Amino acid sequence: MKIGQVYIVLIMYLCMATACHKPSYILDHTFEDDCWPMSDSLMFSVDTESLGANPVMRFQVTFLKDYAKRNLYLKLLMDTPSDQKKDTLIQNIMIDESGNWLTEASWGVYPYTFEPGLKLSLAEQGLYSFRLIHYMRDEQVCQLQRVVVWVEEESIAEDQH
Repeated sequence: MKIGQVYIVLIMYLCMATACHKPSYILDHTFEDDCWPMSDSLMFSVDTESLGANPVMRFQVTFLKDYAKRNLYLKLLMDTPSDQKKDTLIQNIMIDESGNWLTEASWGVYPYTFEPGLKLSLAEQGLYSFRLIHYMRDEQVCQLQRVVVWVEEESIAEDQH
């Protein structure tokens, strides 16, 4: 193979790798026994130095087919760098009234990205700490496999969704 052909193959590979870029997760949690107890707080932090001007926090929950509810409530608790406390309730419906998932199955599970993403208003510079809990009536919610969270710029988020 000539050097020119090697460069073309390398450029094509880099273009494909960039196009398939996955977000960097700030939280990636897999549940033991596919259940999330309310007492299980998922903790993560975000430093404003790593963020752009219009950050949007994204949440994706992977459900098993037999998830017994139509929706999921999450509560996001935030501690600011100056120790102020804020919380946000997040809710989405994942299954319609007929029992059909509003997302496509992937390898037998249903990864669901909550829409819209949560626009972050981070007035202070520094490290923000977060705790994510399920906010359902039941002590534990089962048939949940995984939760991932990431932050992206709002313009990127709008283009992809």
